[in-house]
Amino acid sequence: MNHLDPRPRQRDSLTDANPPDEEVCLDENENVWFPLHSGWRGVGNRFGTFFIELAKNDMRQWMINLPDKDLAYMPQGTEHFEDYVRAVHWAQDYALANRELMMRNLIAAVQGSGEVSAFEANVEVVSCHHNYVT
Repeated sequence: MNHLDPRPRQRDSLTDANPPDEEVCLDENENVWFPLHSGWRGVGNRFGTFFIELAKNDMRQWMINLPDKDLAYMPQGTEHFEDYVRAVHWAQDYALANRELMMRNLIAAVQGSGEVSAFEANVEVVSCHHNYVT
């Protein structure tokens, strides 16, 4: 793929993320790809901090001595486990909606810029996340 100059770069204001080193690309069929890296870092951090503290408290309450307090966990079926799973699913849905909104706005901005020839957006999404909870 050939890389196009993606300037100007900016922070992902919806997730507090730094911009990745991804660039707009032109593939072998001359299709343009807009990599979009966004997620739920802000809300995810708040959820994670909250539930980690709950898990640490549970470990102390149950007198489970771990080699490192950061290994605290919530076993399935315990008081906070379902709340944690629900919070993660909400955050993943939020992140997906965030990416869809940002991509629609990105395409509209490029189409309306007057800097490129008219084009039809045939959107193909490759969605990948790294926080798996079932």
